[in-house]
Amino acid sequence: MRQQPLVSVQAYNLLPNHFHILLTQIADGGISEFIKRVASGYTLYFNERYKRSGVLFQGTFKRVHVESSAQVQYLLAYINENRFVHGLPDDAEKITSSSEHYQGKRKDKLITELLLDSAYSIQQARLLAKDIYRRRKGERLATFD
Repeated sequence: MRQQPLVSVQAYNLLPNHFHILLTQIADGGISEFIKRVASGYTLYFNERYKRSGVLFQGTFKRVHVESSAQVQYLLAYINENRFVHGLPDDAEKITSSSEHYQGKRKDKLITELLLDSAYSIQQARLLAKDIYRRRKGERLATFD
């Protein structure tokens, strides 16, 4: 008998040293249980593969309750194009994200529903991510008068 899903995945980005994921909770406590299972499963895999023991993740996961469609738009850009937020090259290896799903380039089986009413704008998403990167670096941005 198959269990009811805990969450539905809306967007994700797996980077070399961290990950981002946008989830919709289906079952009560689903997000916490899902993250617990992912973290413990990956820790078991990693420790076995590299012949080590101990924890991999530091502290508890961070979460934000999304309350508006504008927030969803921002998070989709932030998550899908997160390599630019961290200044990683466009062709950086070992980065997997749902970006191509939202661009319409491929159907991602992890994504359960498309959150946007209109087409995903890769150009706008990357501009936003690059802007976040520059702000984090303290660069002064151009202003338009």
